[in-house]
Amino acid sequence: MKSLLGNQGISGASRMGMKVWQLGGLGIGLVGAIAIGCTGAASTSEQPPMPTQNVAEGLVVAAGGSSQSTAATEPFKQTTQAGPVEFAVCYESADWQRPEAAVQFKQLEDMPRYGSALYEEPLQSIFQKFWTHQVFTFTTYGLSARMEPIYFSGLWTVLDDIWGCYEDSTGEKINAGEIAELWLIEYQIESLEWTGDRYQMVVQPSDSGIQFVQFPRREAESSLSITVTTTDGTPLTAVSGDW
Repeated sequence: MKSLLGNQGISGASRMGMKVWQLGGLGIGLVGAIAIGCTGAASTSEQPPMPTQNVAEGLVVAAGGSSQSTAATEPFKQTTQAGPVEFAVCYESADWQRPEAAVQFKQLEDMPRYGSALYEEPLQSIFQKFWTHQVFTFTTYGLSARMEPIYFSGLWTVLDDIWGCYEDSTGEKINAGEIAELWLIEYQIESLEWTGDRYQMVVQPSDSGIQFVQFPRREAESSLSITVTTTDGTPLTAVSGDW
């Protein structure tokens, strides 16, 4: 990452080492300061359950090959007019799947940032949010704030491949309200439109895969009003990844 990490020329391996070091440095003390934006309904896809009981329910909803990076070659153009919205798939992996539950829990338990606190609030609800949903929206960006979405959703398995999405000034533009980001797990984007008061995205179901989609915003709301449906009209729950 360039301006966001303050170190432009580092290799993938160095970036990975730095990220792991930062996580360890943050420590589990960060847990007490975590503010949960939402918690919600379970995903329509069957997901491995948490090995504890009384997991919090009721997430607040915001309105699913080889790795490659395909960032947009030209800047996005903002407009408030209704109509199709251009978008860029800045990262995708067609064959990606969430790790097995046992692998996922071991990874998180071994991290000082989580450990046994994973089975206590507030982390328990945050984990359930990202582990059981497939569509996530983002209107803010920060390296630390991305750690829970990445690790709890299982995307730590491709951690070193996704940072091209935030090169140049993309992270700053997300925070400035110019660009929004959406993650699709086991879905592929087909189209995106702005209706005048919300975005409408159509996606194609898949047996595997992950896509990071970025697009120019046509509003200035604090949360993203978006409706996501499959090509056959089935509505999907889009959960805000900001917290």
